Amino acid sequence: MYRYMMKELMLIIAGLTVCAVLFLLVLSQGAAASF
Repeated sequence: MYRYMMKELMLIIAGLTVCAVLFLLVLSQGAAASF
């Protein structure tokens, strides 16, 4: 059970990291486009 929770936590953290990176990429692209 504990092992399963750790796996879930890792997946959630990985998902959030990917979302954050994509968000930053879109943000930088938008900034480059507006200038």
